[in-house]
Amino acid sequence: MRKFKGHFQKLYSSFPVENILNSFIIGMILIILAVATFALLRPINLEQSRLVTQYSKQATFPKTQKIAKQLQHQDVIKKIEYLRLLRAYHFENSHVKEYPAVDMADPE
Repeated sequence: MRKFKGHFQKLYSSFPVENILNSFIIGMILIILAVATFALLRPINLEQSRLVTQYSKQATFPKTQKIAKQLQHQDVIKKIEYLRLLRAYHFENSHVKEYPAVDMADPE
């Protein structure tokens, strides 16, 4: 039994299991990054291009309108550019507040 244990320990010490597992994890991370990059470089669909046109015509959020007009001049709009447009829209939407008109003669 001790001979078997000794041979197993020699085999285990010469076989870098930890390095193989680390390589496997690094490979999985690289595959995920490659798929994500490929997905971001694909063109947008018709519904999303309709939203770009809609955002370019609105005047409530000027930064969003400017980005949308720039995107409309491109032949192919990539997903990453569309996501930048949505980020600008949501940023402006959450930070811009419209307050009702206040009468200056109001005593409050």
